[in-house]
Amino acid sequence: MKLTKLIFSASLAFGLLAGATVPGTASAAGKTTSQLQKEVNSLKSQLKKKDAIIKQKDASIKKRDTTINNYKKKYMLDPVMAQLNYQGLMTSTTYTYGTKSAPSILSYGGLFYAPVQMISSTIGMPYSYNSSNKTVYLGDKPDGQYMMDNSRLVPFYGTRTGPNREINSPMSIGNQVYNKGLQYYSRGDEKFSFNLGGKYTKIQGLLGLDDSDNNSSLKVKFTDEKGNVIYEGELTEGQLGLELELAVSGVKTLHLETYSNYEVLVDFANVTIQ
Repeated sequence: MKLTKLIFSASLAFGLLAGATVPGTASAAGKTTSQLQKEVNSLKSQLKKKDAIIKQKDASIKKRDTTINNYKKKYMLDPVMAQLNYQGLMTSTTYTYGTKSAPSILSYGGLFYAPVQMISSTIGMPYSYNSSNKTVYLGDKPDGQYMMDNSRLVPFYGTRTGPNREINSPMSIGNQVYNKGLQYYSRGDEKFSFNLGGKYTKIQGLLGLDDSDNNSSLKVKFTDEKGNVIYEGELTEGQLGLELELAVSGVKTLHLETYSNYEVLVDFANVTIQ
């Protein structure tokens, strides 16, 4: 009996020294069962919150996918198995550009679309793209910016009162239509001024009488704010136009003066500035 008690006491002492637990006492990690249960509950709560966030993300992704699919249905271009015929020159139903290919003709909303590159090569007209102003140029790219696109460079007065000019309206010289530039009626002496502010170096453009009114002569002169002559010339009756390149470095105000014996329609077309 004494031997049994002695063995039990020794076993109990060994267990306590080894970190054995008794209900309600400290565990091997130094935490009670109730503390561990709290940690478990906390982790479950965190998992629940994470699940809620995941559900919100899934709902957002589903909504975005729905928006994308609706956009595709609304704006998707449908390929048309058709060729483009330009004055007898026929394209294939598929246009290949380098290593890329695309249908030659696409349809959307009752309208037909074709790659600019394909149109360029078909009609023999160069194209280019300016990423800074998001513009595709079909034909020769302007050297500089179109002068009349800048509202600060539009001429600010004429010699007569009332409307006397059109800006960026269709004009025709030598049966060539231009959509950029200045058009005005010249009756006797006419004068326009451009506020350059000394910021530019060169102006280029075609100055001539419009095809609708090419039956007279016209004297032309460009001067700066000090009266210095930059260009002076004359258009004779029937002449198609004057190809001008004006050096305007340091010029603050540019004056355009024209003179004609009769009322004539003057075009200053495709005017670029740099």
